[in-house]
Amino acid sequence: MIRFLESLQQKLLRRAGFSSHYCDLDQGRQHLYQIAGSGRLPPILLFHGIGASASSYASLMLRLAKHSRRVQAIDLPGHGLSDPLRTGSGYEPVFDTACTAAFAALNEPAIVFGNSMGGACAVEFSRRYPEMVAGLILCSPAGAPIGAAQIDGFLSRFALDDLPAANRFLRRVYANPPWYTPLLAFIVKKIFASTTTRGILGGLRPDQGLSPEMLTQMRMPVELIWGRADKLMLPQHRDFYLQHLPAHASIKEPEHFGHCPFLEHPGDVSRMIVEFTQKVEAHSGAAATNHGVAHPPVSIGA
Repeated sequence: MIRFLESLQQKLLRRAGFSSHYCDLDQGRQHLYQIAGSGRLPPILLFHGIGASASSYASLMLRLAKHSRRVQAIDLPGHGLSDPLRTGSGYEPVFDTACTAAFAALNEPAIVFGNSMGGACAVEFSRRYPEMVAGLILCSPAGAPIGAAQIDGFLSRFALDDLPAANRFLRRVYANPPWYTPLLAFIVKKIFASTTTRGILGGLRPDQGLSPEMLTQMRMPVELIWGRADKLMLPQHRDFYLQHLPAHASIKEPEHFGHCPFLEHPGDVSRMIVEFTQKVEAHSGAAATNHGVAHPPVSIGA
């Protein structure tokens, strides 16, 4: 059923100007959406979270395409139209395959945006391929280590064994859940029953995740967006990023943003991405006029 819905969405998005692209890897065929833009800003690459898909970014991508040369969104393995992993389980092989597919899709440095688990994947991508990341935007990213005392309670939020649990999950995802939440709950419950999703969640262990050094050592421009209406992540997730992101990172905490603000406020998220990208471009242009003189990372925040 889920694959059928994604295929139907694919047909609708193609009519709206999107194109589908596939990358054949050892772990299976991986899919991404792309839309050619009419703007002059560099490409923008989007990573989605667990249980979501690249199609969830459609409204945001249409807005960004007015400003960027190209906008792309990866379907993580076992999500959307990408094949599940052929071997292995858990988030590490998912990230490995997604990063490989994303690298293959780029032909120039891009602004990389990641939400939730996609934020942690975006950090991993920037660690592997820093030369392909012009700037990094993390939106309520996962990846912070969780202590033994909190991990079971946190993972229980993703145990969607029945429709009431799926409804509770969606009320955490949205700042203001839409009227069609009960319908979404039926779909989300099926998605979280997949082998891929269960493998990712079942493989999480206490204190597993990103290291502080992975954040502090980033030298590209970075922006953290963390909505104050996020009801899904734990406070220590946010605190981990605030404590360990490099000093040049800019921090945005909109009052009305939930965990996935691009679903409820795509216009606001698009504006923030465009403004960040414009500042990256302006800083890059200014640095280029200095003919190779080295400079430390500079904050491009407001």
